[in-house]
Amino acid sequence: MPGDGLASEAAAKEIRDFLLRHAEECNDLLIHLQSERSRDEFRQCGFLLGSVMYAHYENGLAPIFRVYPHLKPEGLN
Repeated sequence: MPGDGLASEAAAKEIRDFLLRHAEECNDLLIHLQSERSRDEFRQCGFLLGSVMYAHYENGLAPIFRVYPHLKPEGLN
């Protein structure tokens, strides 16, 4: 992204795809943890994974979507 450290739209798309895959893995892990862990432990894990997912969006996806809005998948807020 010009001015944001990415050289091209192609690089931005690769990073977007990676971050979206990682977010899906985080969601899958949360589902698994919810069925396997105590309520308190699940809350702690949820907070940690939520922090990671927030950082992915705010620091990775949002800047990409500002420069390349057409790369934002439909339905993603």
